[in-house]
Amino acid sequence: MPKSLRVPFQVSGGKILSTTDMTQINEQKIVNVLVTSKLERQMLPEYGAGVQALLFDSIDELTEVDFKTDAVAEVLARVSGVTVLDVKVKQTEESEATITVYYRTPLSNVQSTTFNVVVPSALTEESPL
Repeated sequence: MPKSLRVPFQVSGGKILSTTDMTQINEQKIVNVLVTSKLERQMLPEYGAGVQALLFDSIDELTEVDFKTDAVAEVLARVSGVTVLDVKVKQTEESEATITVYYRTPLSNVQSTTFNVVVPSALTEESPL
């Protein structure tokens, strides 16, 4: 059975906790692909969809369609056993967006994972952690 580190990291008894829950593992893999920018990984420069790049401009319909096309292709190439059905992008503020990915794995119903993305340069000393 596959095993993965639990994200966010949690330590118990001096060990980093892991999970064998396939839903959680798949969600972690999907989010990892989407938030990683191209050229960020040294040995895999083509890895990632770079969702942060969306936040430098207003997200219009064309921008969203372009991102969805690239994001779906990247997840399908990098996360085995997952079929992405849809990606929704909602810009909540100028430097923040909520991403929802609807996906299916073999023998499962439609599942989704939602996460927020913030442009790091938008963080200030007043920003909540």
